[in-house]
Order: sequence, then structure tokens, then C-alpha cells
Amino acid sequence: MGVRSDIRITYLEAVDEIELLWSAFQAKDKREEGSLLLQVGYLKERLEALEEVLSLEDYLGTVEECLKAISGLAMPQWDKAEELEEMLSVI
Repeated sequence: MGVRSDIRITYLEAVDEIELLWSAFQAKDKREEGSLLLQVGYLKERLEALEEVLSLEDYLGTVEECLKAISGLAMPQWDKAEELEEMLSVI
């Protein structure tokens, strides 16, 4: 195999990986169109945001333990802003 064949294989592997990532985001986000470099940039931004969100999980566990220690306080549904606001007004 020559250098050109190696480059083509690497390119096709990159395209496959990008397709795989877009399929993972399919239910939550629309695919951005554009060059592969632009798509990689969009995907990198989304993955960084996802990492930030997932890093909050440790904090959430700590907060839940603290809330359990407060007598009479119900655990809120974390995706319901009105329940969070109500909890904050009680605390």
C-alpha cells in the first residue's frame, strides 16, 4: 500500500467515526452540515458540553445527601425548574 491508500483509509475511518458520533447525538441534536473539519469542531463543542454536564453528577449526589438530611423536604425532580425554585424558597 502506498501513502495515498493510507490517507484514504484514514479519511474513511474518520468519516465513519464522525457518522458514529452524529448517530449518538441524533435524538438530542441536529446534525450540522459542512466540511469534516467544521463537523469535528461542532462535535468537539458538544462533547465538551456533555463532559461538563456529566461532571455535575458528583455535585448532584452531594446535594441529594444534604437534602435527605433536611426533615420534611421532598427531593425535587431536577429537570423541573418550578420544583427547584420551590425548594430554594423553602431552604
